[in-house]
Amino acid sequence: MKPYIKPKLIFLFFTGAIIILAAFEHDTAFPTSLTPVTGSVVSQDHIEDRPGREIPLPPNETIEAFAYNAVKNSLCAISHAHSTYRLYSLGQNGSWNTPQQWNVSPDEELLHFVYDPDGKLYACRKTTRGKKSRQSLVRLHKNGRITSIILNDLEKVPKTSYDKNRKANGIRNPHDITDIRFSGTALAITYRSHAVKFYNIAEGQALGPDSVTGAAGQNIFYDLHYLSPGTSTNSDMLQLNYYDIRTGETEYTADIPSSSRHTIWLANYRNNVCLLTSNGLYTGTCTDKTFTRKLSFILPSGIRILSLQAARDDVIYIAWMDEEDAPHLTSLTAPV
Repeated sequence: MKPYIKPKLIFLFFTGAIIILAAFEHDTAFPTSLTPVTGSVVSQDHIEDRPGREIPLPPNETIEAFAYNAVKNSLCAISHAHSTYRLYSLGQNGSWNTPQQWNVSPDEELLHFVYDPDGKLYACRKTTRGKKSRQSLVRLHKNGRITSIILNDLEKVPKTSYDKNRKANGIRNPHDITDIRFSGTALAITYRSHAVKFYNIAEGQALGPDSVTGAAGQNIFYDLHYLSPGTSTNSDMLQLNYYDIRTGETEYTADIPSSSRHTIWLANYRNNVCLLTSNGLYTGTCTDKTFTRKLSFILPSGIRILSLQAARDDVIYIAWMDEEDAPHLTSLTAPV
């Protein structure tokens, strides 16, 4: 039986990865030359063509998400069947280890899996009864236990400038959690309404301002910096916003070349950032105002990118679906 990923669950791929659905046309290429744009974040040094290595996924499983464990330097794949979740860890030999398992009630689901810097696994538990739903942060233990983490006023969502256009843009369930990011003991929670709340996980108390905005699965939280894509006034650009979480103010913005038909994927390992756009793969740091294009390659025709994960030693994992909706996982190493 061929493993598959449910199309409706594409946006669950999170954690270190920042996810925006990309619809690539046939024979979409990442060109080896790029005309610089004034004020853009692009440098063209050290461009290479480098093929990736495909990694077989766990057989006979419905893979719904990936999460990277930095402590063990291991990519993990999460499957879901009925009320059971299984987590497979990718070993150094390229095989998937015996899975850990958690069971939930029929009215519960686990979303947005993420490891903290100490290698502890967390997720959002959503409980739906009738038309009402409730969300909480939970920790998933190796022995199958699930414990709740108290975060005060988690479902009290700040208002944002997006609220006025919410109905016009067809945004439903604006209070749903769409992204969870760790930075030390601090935690960033992003909602479908684009609102962001920061917490000290040990105390369960909200931190800092409530004026920062993010997007579903598209953010980076590192140290005092919160990075999130935005809309540029230039139709050929995507904008990257850098927020200072102490003040909530935008430190600066940077434009990234990308045609209007494509979007950006953003991921980080600690302070190292990689960006995947229609114009190539770029690398930099969380405080850089310029990024360097490192790789140029042609993606298979008719594919959809699902997840981008940055890992140790400049390794990057890309999960994607082919034109027959079969999932694939490719790893590659970005040049230094």
